[in-house]
Amino acid sequence: MKMTLFGKVLVHDTDLVRLICSELAAETDPHKTDELYCLLRAVLKDDQEEVEVRMTFLAWRYPYLCLASESKAAA
Repeated sequence: MKMTLFGKVLVHDTDLVRLICSELAAETDPHKTDELYCLLRAVLKDDQEEVEVRMTFLAWRYPYLCLASESKAAA
């Protein structure tokens, strides 16, 4: 799966996000706009949850990398 840095958010399906955003920009029906906002939130939430799972795994698998970054941040 392709991941792209989209602003400051890591997004896995940038084409889907772009499609939803373009539809939102063109939409005039308030009900359809609400549906598109809900869909966009769901896509971004799914990406956020996947990133959290990956970060947890990486912190477990490579604890020395997390400790090194924490010590640099404290300095």
